[in-house]
Amino acid sequence: MKYKIKKVSDDIYAVIRPEERKIYSVNVKLMECNCQGFQNWKKCKHIHMVLGYRIATEKMEPWATADQIKMELAFQDVKETDFGFECTDKIHASFQEGVILDLETTGLDPKTDEIITFGYIHGNSVIILQRTKKDTEKFYQAIKKELNKLPQPIFAYYAEFEKGFLENLFGFKGIFVDILDPWKIKANELGTKAPELDNLVPGPEKYIGEKVTTGSDVVQMWNRYLNSGDLALLKLIIRHNQIDLLQELAALTMTSLIR
Repeated sequence: MKYKIKKVSDDIYAVIRPEERKIYSVNVKLMECNCQGFQNWKKCKHIHMVLGYRIATEKMEPWATADQIKMELAFQDVKETDFGFECTDKIHASFQEGVILDLETTGLDPKTDEIITFGYIHGNSVIILQRTKKDTEKFYQAIKKELNKLPQPIFAYYAEFEKGFLENLFGFKGIFVDILDPWKIKANELGTKAPELDNLVPGPEKYIGEKVTTGSDVVQMWNRYLNSGDLALLKLIIRHNQIDLLQELAALTMTSLIR
């Protein structure tokens, strides 16, 4: 299917599909397209097409790495730092009682493995710190700063995992609450095993056309990223952490069903 792109004004471009008689309007200032069900969901191929068109025909500067992540993963803000990326997004919810925390790591052993991604939800914000370098020093310094300001308690799914890494690497002593605990009690009452996170809150990847990423996938992607520098792999890790955090928020909210 061929597309034609026409500049309408300084900020507005028309993406035309002649064979289907469809016209999509892209606002490059707001990064919005009228094809989207949700205007804040900036993952849209028409926006990418217009940006590529501008670079090719109008000699616009290519997007910086942080801007690519901001647009393609729909974060409100992405900053490049000395350790990697700090991604921030706003959600249509508010979590005031402590934080929900999720880590991506190179393995399961806090004595030998490393943290790759540090993400948490507080208030109506999702904050993800993503490491981009093999060296951990500056990334771990950034995590220490975050730990110093995180309110308690810290909610996590299988909280012993996060607790083990933060205690071992930073000597952090926090109040951890396992989101799984109420479900373990309910499972015992029903004579069944406790649910996995995806059992309670299925991830949206299949619905929105993204690859489903697992924890073991993250380890492989990280190693491949270190060898290749492929940003696409890093984006999948960030997205996986973002989805986990939102699933955990939903799972925690649903514990009201079993009180």
